[in-house]
Amino acid sequence: MKRKEIDPRIDLASEDAPREWFVYLKPGHHLDGAHCFGAGAQIKATMRRVRPCSCHDCMKEEPK
Repeated sequence: MKRKEIDPRIDLASEDAPREWFVYLKPGHHLDGAHCFGAGAQIKATMRRVRPCSCHDCMKEEPK
C-alpha cells in the first residue's frame, strides 16, 4: 500500500504476506466491532464499512 493511499483512520497496516495486510484502526473506529482486520487487496473497499466507535477502550484513548 502506498503512503498516499493510507486512510487517515488507519493506525498501522502491516504486510503479512505478499498482498495480504493486517490493518489496525485508530481509536474511535471499528469494523463490525473489531479494531483491526485482515485484508487482501481490498483494503479500500473494507474501509468503507468502518464506523465510528464509542466503546470503553476507544473513549479512554486520546485520538491520534
